[in-house]
Amino acid sequence: MAPFVSLLMRCPCTEPYEGILCKACFKVAMLKKIRQNLGKVHKDETLQASDFASQVLADVLNGLPFRRGMGREVVEWTADDELAAFLESLFQGRQTLLDRSAQCLKIFSNLTDEETRKLASCYGIEWHPHPKPASYAHISVLSKKYPELKNALRKSLAELRNA
Repeated sequence: MAPFVSLLMRCPCTEPYEGILCKACFKVAMLKKIRQNLGKVHKDETLQASDFASQVLADVLNGLPFRRGMGREVVEWTADDELAAFLESLFQGRQTLLDRSAQCLKIFSNLTDEETRKLASCYGIEWHPHPKPASYAHISVLSKKYPELKNALRKSLAELRNA
C-alpha cells in the first residue's frame, strides 16, 4: 500500500485528480481517515452494508473477513450529515440517527459529502448525499468563507458527546 500523503502536501505521482492528489493517493488518504474513526469490527462479524460501504470496508479492514447479511447496520453517514443532525436536534428538538449511534457503524463520519462522493467515484460508484434540513444552509454558506468550520464543529460535537 502506498504511504499516506497529507492533504497539505503535493502528490508525488504525476496523475492529476481534482486537486493536489492523484486518484490512488486520494483513495489511500480517505481510507486512512476512515480507519482512524472506525469502531471495533470483529473477525467474521455480520454487517448489513450497501455495495459501496462493503467495498470500502474490505479495503479498510485489510482482509479481515466479515460477512454481509442481517447484522450490525453500516450507515453511509458523513460528517455533513452529523452536523446537520446536530443542528436539527439543537434548533428543532428533533431526534435523529444520532440516538442510534451505538447500534450503527458510521464509516464515513470523518469525511465530508464531497470527499465521500469523490471516494465513490474512485470505486466507480455513483453516490448521492442525504438531503439536509434548511438549517444546514447557513453552515454551507459559512464554510465557503471559513473552510475549517465544519471540522471545528465536528470536533466540538465530539467533545460535547464525551462530556
